[in-house]
Amino acid sequence: MEIWDLYDRDGKRTGETWERKPANFLTIPDGRYHMVVDILIKHVDGTYLLTKRHPDKDVYPGCWEASAGGSALKGEEPLEAAKREMKEETGLISDDLELVNVSFSDKSHSMFYSYIAVVDCDKDSVVLQEGETVDYKWVDKEGVIDYTDSPYSIKTHNDRYKCIFDEYRKDINDRKVLLFDLDGTLLRSDKTISKETLLAVKRCRNEGFYVGISTSRSEGNSYKFIDSLDPDFIISSGGAMVSVKGETVFTAEFSGDETCEIIKKARMICGDLNISVDTSGENAEYYRNFIPPQDELENSWGSSIDTDFKDFRKPSLKICFEIADENTAEQLKDKLTDCDFIHFTDGDWYKVTKAGITKETAIEKLCEHLHISIKDVTSFGDDLADIGMLKLCGTGVAMGNAKEEVKQAADVTIGSNDEDGIAYYLNGFWG
Repeated sequence: MEIWDLYDRDGKRTGETWERKPANFLTIPDGRYHMVVDILIKHVDGTYLLTKRHPDKDVYPGCWEASAGGSALKGEEPLEAAKREMKEETGLISDDLELVNVSFSDKSHSMFYSYIAVVDCDKDSVVLQEGETVDYKWVDKEGVIDYTDSPYSIKTHNDRYKCIFDEYRKDINDRKVLLFDLDGTLLRSDKTISKETLLAVKRCRNEGFYVGISTSRSEGNSYKFIDSLDPDFIISSGGAMVSVKGETVFTAEFSGDETCEIIKKARMICGDLNISVDTSGENAEYYRNFIPPQDELENSWGSSIDTDFKDFRKPSLKICFEIADENTAEQLKDKLTDCDFIHFTDGDWYKVTKAGITKETAIEKLCEHLHISIKDVTSFGDDLADIGMLKLCGTGVAMGNAKEEVKQAADVTIGSNDEDGIAYYLNGFWG
């Protein structure tokens, strides 16, 4: 048997009580209310708990809600009831609860106390209450707004947190961007992302940042290194392709004939040389005519297709040549008048893309697509191909291992890629 206190419109106990039975709250006398508590649970990492109501509940069966709640028992104070309901429905405990709203519903004869509770717990430690909840998930601010807009959420519950959810929606609309080069920047020398950097970037995402990659690698080649990051968007092939949530929104490609002609010119001037090509289209692939040493193959190169590039006529996003002699490279650059020709400073490789196609032009396309300002983008880089990007964005961050020209172009220089420079910088956002 569950007994409730009844309250008047001033939130004072009347001395009357009510025995709970299925849906009988609708017959509570007019002018009388029972107390209901809501608890929106926020993890310290910036995510929020959603729970799914049992399909046999008499009110809102099978709906998702954020996060827990229920009726106060006879004699309970609001905070006491909130902590009890939170523990019963989720197994979670917190002493950090903030009251954000008090409201009344004449229709349901309810007086609502709505809290936000902050928890620092193992996110897999949620315990569902039998008969009350059947599922749960943790979501970021964007996930919270997706929930509030869903037909399977409880609209009256959302209204009680309207001031909070409106703030979250504004944060998303004003969302800022973190944009990382890969090699020498987000990736350490062993071509991995450190645990500290990964946690710092994910924390920023949970707090409302978009997270993206801007790399000279092909998109397919990049996934080997960034799968754990799951970026919101990827600028690949030195700016020749932009993808958002897996959807290609921009490409700048050489035709098959143009690709063939560029390779012919390179061989005519430079002789026999190592070549790699990022092709475009739905079946975009990565081609090369050389086999790197085994350690480089495992650490630095993704999957590829071997070819001799004889009469190679596939549309391409980027073509790279390994040219040891700088004078020969300059001769080739002079012949490729309709191309951007950039040297990677960590070796003898040169990148060829369509004229005017760089990381910065891709960033402009991305910001246009996302309806965000370039000034809200913070970009991180270390190589010459990153200079334009660092100058363009609102904040340009050079790695400690960057070339001096790159540091001069940046607004900030941080620790190196092997010293968790990104993690220390991002953690400084939060103190």
